[in-house]
Amino acid sequence: MTRFSLSVAAAVAALLLTVTPVAAVPGWSTPLSVFTARFGPAHSMALDSHGHPLIASEGGLHPGIWLTTNQPSGGGGASWFNLQLTHKNDAAPSIAVWNDRFYIAFVRLDPNNGHSLGLWTATNATGTVVVTKLDSGPDYSPSVAVRNGRWAIAFHQAGSHHRLVYINNLGGTWQSETVDGTCCHGTLSLRLDSAGNPRIAYSDGGPQTSTGLKYAARSGAGTWAFQTVDTRQVDTPTLVLDSNQKPHIVYVWISNGIWYAVRGASWTVSHVNNAFLNTPDMALDASGHASIVTGNNGEITYVTNSGTGWASTQLTFTHTDSQPEIETYQGKSKVIFNRESGGSGDGIYFMKQL
Repeated sequence: MTRFSLSVAAAVAALLLTVTPVAAVPGWSTPLSVFTARFGPAHSMALDSHGHPLIASEGGLHPGIWLTTNQPSGGGGASWFNLQLTHKNDAAPSIAVWNDRFYIAFVRLDPNNGHSLGLWTATNATGTVVVTKLDSGPDYSPSVAVRNGRWAIAFHQAGSHHRLVYINNLGGTWQSETVDGTCCHGTLSLRLDSAGNPRIAYSDGGPQTSTGLKYAARSGAGTWAFQTVDTRQVDTPTLVLDSNQKPHIVYVWISNGIWYAVRGASWTVSHVNNAFLNTPDMALDASGHASIVTGNNGEITYVTNSGTGWASTQLTFTHTDSQPEIETYQGKSKVIFNRESGGSGDGIYFMKQL
């Protein structure tokens, strides 16, 4: 277990950032470079109660998990800053926020062969950053959720077959269970419903042998129920629950674009656009309407549906952008993405709806 003070570390390690001049899209802020890193670091974003973004990411050429935020309580005032949380070969961070504190799950990789050395967490829940090893693995693709300051994490565990594992300390002690013993690949997406019950979207089968998009929901009695949402070869789902606890999932149908599924009396699936090279992401407005970001051919697109069909706005035009994520606050969207031009401006960029 590693501990250090967030305020002291921020004072020593924070890097104040400046705007990179890029043409703005009407209704959106100019893209802002918030973290400089090469090779498209994996990242995850959540918002605090005031709408400040907290971004967990890999470090690119600087190993470890990094936190990027403009959250005033983090020691950076109104400016963006970067804080290195770990210094190992760590990857695939997933972040959640509770009571304006961050909770990050990630995997540690062997620097010699890239194999997983287990599942780790980092949090400043007590005011001091604490880094803890949870599982020896080999674990991959964690997705984290938090309720009342306690953890819930779903992840893949490799073996003779990949299995889907769910661990949590929602009841006060850590519990672990196998959700699906013969699955899965790619990223997955965990959410907790209003009662604290887990729901998970994941791709079944292997990378080239996907047998469909699965949705797993556990009841309060601890029983898992499974539904097949789409039987085609799919990948990289994002799950969001609306205010009525109805699941919405956006995902890639491999080589056939971005698709969106919502559960009513049954699952309804619709085609969003033809972007399939990057993971899509989704947020919902107060009415349960989806806002989706996609990346294709180096361009980021924002797609919405207010009930009359999908409408698209292209956000970037540099042909160097990928891996977008989205969150909403008070009806306005906030987006991050990677820029990979091979130059000094590479890294994570942020833009928001005005």
